[in-house]
Amino acid sequence: MAVLAVGAAGVFAVSNFTRSTAGGSQNPADLGTELLNAIENEDVLGVIDVLAPGEREAFGEPFVELISELQRLDVLADTDLSAIAGLDIEITDEVVRTRTTNVDDIVNISLSAQVEVTVNGAELPIGDVVTDNMPDDMLAELRGTRVTENNELDITLTAVLIDGRWYFSLLHTLAELARSGLGDQVGIPVEGIGFDGAESPEAAVDQILDRIEALDLTGIIRSLDPSEAAALQRYAPLLLDDAEAELAAAPIEWKITERSVRIEGSGDRRTAFVDALGIEGTLDGSPFSFSFHDRCFAAEFDGERIEQCANVGSVSDLDDVFGDAREVQHLIEVVQAAFADVEPVGLELRSRDGEWFVSPIASFTDAMLKMLRALDRPELDGIIEAVEPAFESVADGFFGAGDDFFGSSGADLAVPIEPGSAPDPGEPPSDDDFGWLECYELDSVEATACFRSFEAGGEIEAADIPVVLRHPECGYADASWGGANYQLPDDEFIALAEAARGCFLDLLAAGQVEEWELPDEIVQLECFEGRNWYLVFDDPEYDIRFDACRNASLGG
Repeated sequence: MAVLAVGAAGVFAVSNFTRSTAGGSQNPADLGTELLNAIENEDVLGVIDVLAPGEREAFGEPFVELISELQRLDVLADTDLSAIAGLDIEITDEVVRTRTTNVDDIVNISLSAQVEVTVNGAELPIGDVVTDNMPDDMLAELRGTRVTENNELDITLTAVLIDGRWYFSLLHTLAELARSGLGDQVGIPVEGIGFDGAESPEAAVDQILDRIEALDLTGIIRSLDPSEAAALQRYAPLLLDDAEAELAAAPIEWKITERSVRIEGSGDRRTAFVDALGIEGTLDGSPFSFSFHDRCFAAEFDGERIEQCANVGSVSDLDDVFGDAREVQHLIEVVQAAFADVEPVGLELRSRDGEWFVSPIASFTDAMLKMLRALDRPELDGIIEAVEPAFESVADGFFGAGDDFFGSSGADLAVPIEPGSAPDPGEPPSDDDFGWLECYELDSVEATACFRSFEAGGEIEAADIPVVLRHPECGYADASWGGANYQLPDDEFIALAEAARGCFLDLLAAGQVEEWELPDEIVQLECFEGRNWYLVFDDPEYDIRFDACRNASLGG
């Protein structure tokens, strides 16, 4: 599965990324059709073209650079965006529906269709790093595989109107999902909080630091690059009152006592590097401080002090954690050597119409790309070679799995208990501190006997036994142990939960169980709305309602 994911990622190659078109569409319905056509044509450039310009810059450009680096490292093979190797998509019965909102420049577009996807393993653009480290039998199976799957597409995306053209926006889609959780009566703000940049890169850094120091959440959001933060700045009025009230009530006072920032770069893209930073304050009446200088930081809270410098004693300090696990220390040393030449990571700044803003998404993607640029193929091979023995060493220490860990299933790691031969209650089946983990590999009857044997031997407490096994009188063990109930149709799933619910709630009221250890379908059955939530993957609005209901019932 991971190999197929890597192969699918390979379709996003670097060549021909830039197009001369403005992208988007003149109306929302055509925009949806363009996206479906691009998907059917395996046209990655077409998919990118329907994104809002700011998101093309924030996500598209770094993603293409990411794929370029993966190709350089031979994780992915070269491929052409106009003819994606190993992938064929056919779309039929497509339907595009637009749903207006309370504002004219934002609409929600529902896309539905039947999708047939064929993956040809012989043509997947998988690089040598993957194939060289894949067992021969697995590679032969992959390359000889041609798989066709039929799926139903049913998604809703949000489109925005920018300079007379409509574009899909991933960030506005997330904002709309969040808004739907607030209730149908909550509309999109007609106007957001806007943005205000600074006259220079240095001033942009000072501005956001000043606003962070003042806990000025509105000001912080207004300081962000509007190409990245347009959705946040538009929807912010829906959350700012509550968020700022919580900040105002927070028992914290602090100030920035030192700041030294160096700006590098040219044009409309600059990077700010923090050379020194000092903070002092109190949290809930207890003093704290933080300082960073010369690549060393120190933190102190309520009399406890921590100091650390980059690349000082980093491996030897792990002796207390891993002891004699030399394979783990070797892996750490290999990784540190590979990334020793990483370029400094800073805070990215962008100029928009003469004003400078902080760009958090660009800061993250730039840091990620700098990590990849520091690697070469021999270094990557060295890391891969060091991973397996390190992992086996840890597995051997914790689970006694030894060299059999790789390539083994979870069941292979446990010591099986044959039917009718459950361990004697007075003799736990393992002296290992984690021997009771094997109980999870058994059916409900044998698992109950297994846990009880470890309880009798003093290895675990009665409260450590899973609640459905600890209280078989509720009749939920056979149904839920191993997760079989989570694959049931809605009516059967709800019926099982309802049958066991009263028993568990009586135990809860009597103080014999804790609420946190009961399954959601027992304590929050009403949140499921008569459905098996665990089988729902295409209804984000239902997910939002479910999470909101669950959090409310938990007091969150």
